Amino acid sequence: MFKALRRKAVIAVGIGLLAAGTGLHAASPYTKWSLGDGTATGKWWWSHEQSLDFSAVAPPGHSDPYEVISPETTTDPLKKNLRAYSINYSHNGTAGHCFELETFSDGNTNADTRFWIHYIDRNSQTFKWKSLDNNTGTGNFSKARLYTKGGEVWGTDIYISAANGNHNNVQFKFKVRRIDGTAGSESGCTTGQTLPWMKIITAGPDGGMPVFSSNAN
Repeated sequence: MFKALRRKAVIAVGIGLLAAGTGLHAASPYTKWSLGDGTATGKWWWSHEQSLDFSAVAPPGHSDPYEVISPETTTDPLKKNLRAYSINYSHNGTAGHCFELETFSDGNTNADTRFWIHYIDRNSQTFKWKSLDNNTGTGNFSKARLYTKGGEVWGTDIYISAANGNHNNVQFKFKVRRIDGTAGSESGCTTGQTLPWMKIITAGPDGGMPVFSSNAN
């Protein structure tokens, strides 16, 4: 099960989970968002939105709310040392859930962002990086879907990062919303729409490893 780690935001789906704190913002690396009670018919907080400021510096004595990642250290120098904000997913129920992730302008900048997935390859037992989306959103912003089903999921993080090192000081907004009904089914969330997607089904043939759409880039 995903845990609330330092510098992590947690999008949690499970019985009895509550939002921690108020005034959600990027300076709080311990933010937990509850998006439901783990059933297909429970009450939901349908969406969450927050501002991210990659130029922010942590006050003395506080942890930096952002991380620095280098997903492609040998292929592209602009994909080294990227400022990023990471999200864990916790899923305690057996129902399937569809989420849409999106970055967009805060009104002051047209930032260039990217969604990265950091996951454990169960076959090689090594961590790997996969780009989920770069510019599917408006302008140079990112937009993608996540489908998860089957109980506890571990070893997979989503990173919201600058698309390259030239955007390490930008400000923008991030939003996640749950999609219900037919559009939120496994096929509706993945192959039945055009956005890049990732799905994790713990009881499926892939054993809880992420499966990506062909247009994940």
